[in-house]
Order: sequence, then structure tokens, then C-alpha cells
Amino acid sequence: MLVACGFAAGFAMPPTSAVLRSMWPDLLRDRPQLLQAAYALDSVSIEVIFVLGPLLTAAIAALASPATALIISAASVIAGTLAFTALPPSRAIQPDREASRAGVLGALRSPGVRSLVLTSLPAGIGIGICEVALPAFSHASGAAELAGLLLAVWSAGSAVGGLVYGALSHRPPLGRVHLAVAGLLPLSLLPMAAAPSPAVMAVLVIPAGMFIAPLLATRNELIGWVAPPGARTEAYTWPVTAFVGGIAIGSAMAGGIVEASGWRPAFLVATAAAGIGAIIAVACRNTLHPAGAPAG
Repeated sequence: MLVACGFAAGFAMPPTSAVLRSMWPDLLRDRPQLLQAAYALDSVSIEVIFVLGPLLTAAIAALASPATALIISAASVIAGTLAFTALPPSRAIQPDREASRAGVLGALRSPGVRSLVLTSLPAGIGIGICEVALPAFSHASGAAELAGLLLAVWSAGSAVGGLVYGALSHRPPLGRVHLAVAGLLPLSLLPMAAAPSPAVMAVLVIPAGMFIAPLLATRNELIGWVAPPGARTEAYTWPVTAFVGGIAIGSAMAGGIVEASGWRPAFLVATAAAGIGAIIAVACRNTLHPAGAPAG
């Protein structure tokens, strides 16, 4: 029953994130130089949610009950959605006059959107494996109580990386930054496989997280380049769906890897998965250019 309810809840989750990301170019039409910071802040906000959400859930469940935590969660989603849809920019959204041009495939008819989906899936798998491998490491080290702290520090590293990326005043071309962070992500995950102690792991998770938010931010910005007419909002949903789906797949894979071989191989597989994402990003780089601009 819990699995069925969880699926229904996930299916019914309002797509406010995708809608907001599709609105940034219009909201910042007169200040396009702020787009980079906007998408970075968006990614950092997600990381803050990932840190605070579980902590608040644990606190509410401990002080009241798990059912109370679920009720507060539902109320938060409803209140947030109502507040978002009541804002003037949300109320001003009009149906895209070119929606009929999207075709049967919708946003996926764009090669650039397909490329971002293909690169997001293995990256998500790598992250999902790490989310299970870190608690497995803590348990194997005799410090199971530190698992939540390591995950929080990891997310904090991602938030720091997003803030640094958003604050860059003279950023290289977006396509190059995207390829750079895609390539640095697997390299940053690899050292965690050699961590000798929780103290060292607490240091290693910081650089391991620093490229996650910039990766998501650059992909969200790239979507605005490659989204086909009439399917821009839909286009923003596909990479995040692939990324979150990858996290779910990675989490499921990690359990078997840890049980069969331990936490070190799990981090190695996570590195390999993120590396595959980087290879795909390089191979498909010519599909990620603004409409009307030459490839390359």
C-alpha cells in the first residue's frame, strides 16, 4: 500500500520546478546576464531542500509521528503550489501558440533535448549509487550514525559549487562549462572509493558534491537553447525526469552491489556511470547549440 501511495504521490507532484525554469528567460528578458545566476540559484535551492527535507522529516517524526510528517508534507506541497500559481508571472502565462508544432514526440523531437536526457540518466545513476554507498561506508566503519551527516555535507558541497558557478562574472561559453563539469563529476566521485575513515570521507564528499549543482544548472540553461517551439516547458521536465529516474535506478543497483562486493566497488560503479554520462555529453556536444547558431 505504501508503494502504491508513493507512486501516486510522485505521479501527482505539481511540475512547478519545470514551469519556473521555463519562465526564467521571460522573467529576465531585460537582464539576460542574470540567467546564469538564476539557474544556479535554482539548483542550489534543490540541494537545500534535499538537506533540510530529511532533517525536518526526522524531527517531526521524532517529536510527533511519521503520519504527522506526511500531513505537513502534503500541506506544504499544496501551500507552495497555490502560492506559486497566485504570483503574477504564473497567472500571466498563456498557452504557446506554436504548441501544435511540437508533434507526437513533443520536446523529444529536438536532438539537443534527447542529448541532455541521455547524459542526465547515467549521471543520476552515479549519484543514486553514492546515496546508498555513503551509508554503507558509515556502517562498515562502525559509525552508522554519521551517514546522515555525510549526505548533508555532500549536498552542502553541491550548494557551494552552485553558488560559485552562479557568481562567476566572466564565464567561459556555456557549452564548454557544461562539458567541463560533466567530466569533473566522475573524477570527483572516484576518491571516495579510497576513503580510509569517516573523517577523510567527510572531506572527500565536499569536492564530490561541488559539480552536481553546476551540472544541473548548465543543463537547465542549455534546455532553453535547444527546446523546440511549442514544447519549452515540457523540455525542462525531461532532463530532470531522467536524472531523478537515474537516481532511483542507481539506488536500486547500489543495494545489490554493496551486499555482494562492499561499498568500495559501489563508488567505482558510480564513477563509471557518471563517466558514461560525460562521454555521451562530449559525443553529443554538437546538438547543444542555440537555435539558428552553427554547430560546434
